[in-house]
Amino acid sequence: MPPPQILDGYKQVVENGAERIMRMAEKAQDADIEVGRAFVADNKRGQLLGGAISIIALVVGGAVGVAGLYFHAPAAFYALPVACAGVPVFGVIKAIVESRSR
Repeated sequence: MPPPQILDGYKQVVENGAERIMRMAEKAQDADIEVGRAFVADNKRGQLLGGAISIIALVVGGAVGVAGLYFHAPAAFYALPVACAGVPVFGVIKAIVESRSR
């Protein structure tokens, strides 16, 4: 927003100039608020999806691990359950690193 002296100058040049500038500033502020709301909504959806993927990975990894124990699978078989468990673990590590970098 320009200082009041400059706003008075706009009034002399353009009819209702100061009022038009104020409306423009209010519209810009409303747009900024709406962008912020959209960002929060998108971020929330991404967090829910990430949580769902992590839970699915843990369940699949646990089920495969239990199946491997039941069928006396060789040690190399357990690479899949470890990889499935690694998805949520690395997700948590990434979230911690990103939160500290902000």
